[in-house]
Amino acid sequence: MSREEGKYAMVIGPDGVGKTTLVEAICRFLKSSGIGYISIAEPGGTPFGRKLRDVLLEKTRANRAAQILAFCADKINAWVYRIRPALRRGMIVIQDRGYFANYAYEVITEKDPAKRSKLKRLNDILLELLFNLDYIGRPDAVILLIASGAGLERARKVSEKQNITDDRWESVDPKKYSKIEQGYFDQIPEIENDSTPFIVINTSGQSADDTAKEAIAFLKRTILCV
Repeated sequence: MSREEGKYAMVIGPDGVGKTTLVEAICRFLKSSGIGYISIAEPGGTPFGRKLRDVLLEKTRANRAAQILAFCADKINAWVYRIRPALRRGMIVIQDRGYFANYAYEVITEKDPAKRSKLKRLNDILLELLFNLDYIGRPDAVILLIASGAGLERARKVSEKQNITDDRWESVDPKKYSKIEQGYFDQIPEIENDSTPFIVINTSGQSADDTAKEAIAFLKRTILCV
């Protein structure tokens, strides 16, 4: 795949760590700096994705393999119709979540080792195929947010507010939340192997403004020419 003119940053991490708040702050900075950008949330960054999100938020459980396939479908649509066109126009793309969530939410939280191994293989095969076919793309920078106990409490409040009953979506169980957080850390070697700039920010105990300053300083050092 040819290198796009724009730059692509992902803000990743478990629920409740402040991803959406940070994305909004980054977008305000880009706008005030006169830098063209788009922001996209996952899932739901396209009309197709929003319908898919509605289905996934329903009380009916889906098999984990089916969930991975559904999320990949959302990723393809977002890449083809929003992210890639924006990059080709020289814009900055800021994404809330990303393909790292597949492993963190659907693979590592599977309790059965044999099933977990099969899910990991499925996810690895799907992502590699999609990369090779240019149906999804790798980011130019990654911001991983963590918050541990504070993030868990925020996630629980989000679940209650949205009346979410499937805790695989907004995890409220401490052990599962810990696994999800570990799932993101497990993928750091992959980020390093791709030579992708990344930063880990602990949002617990610091203000949203401080988190934004740290993240924006990182983006200035890596992908922004300001």
